Amino acid sequence: GIATVLAVATHEGVDALLAYLRPDVPELAARRRDAVIEEELRSREMRRFTAALASSGIHAALIKGCALAFTLYPQPWCRPRLDLDALVAPGDVPRAASVLAALGYVRAGKLQGRFVNHQDAYERTPAAGFRHTIDLRWQATNRAFFIDRVPAGELLARAVPASFAG
Repeated sequence: GIATVLAVATHEGVDALLAYLRPDVPELAARRRDAVIEEELRSREMRRFTAALASSGIHAALIKGCALAFTLYPQPWCRPRLDLDALVAPGDVPRAASVLAALGYVRAGKLQGRFVNHQDAYERTPAAGFRHTIDLRWQATNRAFFIDRVPAGELLARAVPASFAG
């Protein structure tokens, strides 16, 4: 029945997409409402962050889930995601970290090691029950095999303006 379909969709992370595709299913109304509200909060934080980076002269590229949500999905709230991945040049990391601190973000725990981690996570709770995480990256991936094959500088040079980010 519908309960089984909803349980599987939730487990697979496609419940919001299902809610978009089937607005006629009353059991999906709450999921649709929650996804829209959460997306509004995420988008506000994204625009706040990108505006602060821009005013600081820091060039960044939004990658992974956020970029996919705004470019490949019918509505950004249809794409499940836990954070915002922002790629900056390695030399811009300290200034970008200062921007995040000024916006009220706090650095979360980090795996140590030069070859282990190429990002720092920052968190803020802008609304009750909602935590926003920004992964500040200086490489597009933590996978050693790909770092030299997908250099951050090349990705930043090829980045295109994202109207959705303000």
